Amino acid sequence: MSKIVGATIGTALIAGALIIGYLDYNTSKYVCNKCGKEYKPTPMRWVAGVHVPTRRYMKCPHCGKWGWHKEIIDWGLDASEYVD
Repeated sequence: MSKIVGATIGTALIAGALIIGYLDYNTSKYVCNKCGKEYKPTPMRWVAGVHVPTRRYMKCPHCGKWGWHKEIIDWGLDASEYVD
């Protein structure tokens, strides 16, 4: 019986993590700290990007520079406010 409970809890945790990741990806944009342009990374780049809570280390599709790009929630904010 404990194996069934453990498998159910494990499945629920994995499903929850996938849902949270999906929602996070769909509401996030990033701002390049070099050129100041905002962009939405590809899902693979987003998953593979090293990250801390508010930034991801990625390559900007506009200027081609690597850096810690600021995450912004896509609520119509002006990207120029987030340039370092």
